[in-house]
This record gives sequence, C-alpha cells and structure tokens, in this order.
Amino acid sequence: MPNIDAAWLDQNWLPGKERIEQMTPFSNLLDNPRTISYDMVNAQNKNNLIGNVQLDYKFTNELSLMLRTGIDMGYDKRKQSRPFDTYKYAFGYYREQSIYAEERNSDFYYNIITNVRKTIVLVFQLGSLIKQQIH
Repeated sequence: MPNIDAAWLDQNWLPGKERIEQMTPFSNLLDNPRTISYDMVNAQNKNNLIGNVQLDYKFTNELSLMLRTGIDMGYDKRKQSRPFDTYKYAFGYYREQSIYAEERNSDFYYNIITNVRKTIVLVFQLGSLIKQQIH
C-alpha cells in the first residue's frame, strides 16, 4: 500500500452501507486496513487448570512409598467473524470452536533398601503409571 495519510481510512464503510460495503480507496483486491483491524475478529477465551499432589511415606528405614497425581486441563472457546464485502468472504463469515483437553497422571513408587554386608547395599524399586487423556 502506498504511503498515505491514515485519516483517509477512518471511514471504512461507504455512507449508508455500513457493515455491508467497505471503502477500498486503492484496490478492490485489498481489504481496508481499518476493517481488518476492527471488524475482522479472532476472539479467544481460554482457561487452564494445572496441578499436582505428591505423598511420600517412610514405613521403615528400608521401605518407603511415593504416590503422585497430576492434572492438566484446558478449555478454549474461539470465535472468528468477517464482515460482508471482504476480499475473501463476500457474504461474511462466522465460526465458533470449542476445544477441551484433559490429561491425568497417577503413579506410585516403592523403594526397598537392603544391606547385604557393610559395604554392599541392594536397592529394589517398583512402580507403575496410569495415564488418561481426553480430547
């Protein structure tokens, strides 16, 4: 676009045809920059929850247990709209999307320590994981 005074584009709709026919002073192949900035909307409302909990318990000096669980959950609502008379959407455009995603993880872990001799220590570890994803 050539260098112009931005005030020329303050009125982005033709008089009497507001939100129906835009004013395109230089080319019908380009949308009015003010229409792009103020009327072509990409809205988003996003909420997330992330958290975790861990429990460590020592039964004896040789035996301990760790339990953990965590969650990552998100909800995203998106709206897109285009007014009439835009280069790509002559009759306008409207779309909504709702995206939900959730992941949960839980695991446990046993730790067993055994002294075979004064200089030899054996460590046994046992654990498992449960994972759940929802989209």
